[in-house]
Amino acid sequence: MTALRREDPDAKFLLFAGFPGPAMELVVFLQNTLGSGQVVQFTYNLPSQIKEEAARKFEVDPAVWVLVSDESGGEGRNFQFASALIHVDHP
Repeated sequence: MTALRREDPDAKFLLFAGFPGPAMELVVFLQNTLGSGQVVQFTYNLPSQIKEEAARKFEVDPAVWVLVSDESGGEGRNFQFASALIHVDHP
């Protein structure tokens, strides 16, 4: 997998994996590649408070530019400020 590059310092990327397994794989890979301070996760197994904090950091913290989500972030969330949505799925 090729790592994301951030050419625009204001860019925010939402990586959406429909299932928890691929989402967790992405989180681990990207945190190891980019650093944990740049990547947050929004997955079903996290408490609501942690998910809300991740969503808030993704929106307002310039250092956080990648949010990885499973299906739990697909309903009732407003991530329209993201620069790009990348859907990751296994074949």
